[in-house]
Amino acid sequence: MHDDPWLERWIARMVADCGSAPVLALGCGPGADTAVLARAGLEIVALELDAQAAERLLATGWRPVSREHYVTGKYANPKALWEIVLERDG
Repeated sequence: MHDDPWLERWIARMVADCGSAPVLALGCGPGADTAVLARAGLEIVALELDAQAAERLLATGWRPVSREHYVTGKYANPKALWEIVLERDG
């Protein structure tokens, strides 16, 4: 599914623990991890505050899919409760 052992280890657990609850992915960069999680059946809201990073991603031709959202800019006071918040550095 994905060549990242860390992500592989957690995908099944996230699906089992959260079912259809949304997952907030902070600082998602190009969205590679969030795409994998969305394909695994999780509902993902991907947040990237760096507008330039978002522009670079969109320049590659990538577009959000039905179960994956990509948000840029400030994200204060979200109107949802999150079962999982995923942030990963590198």
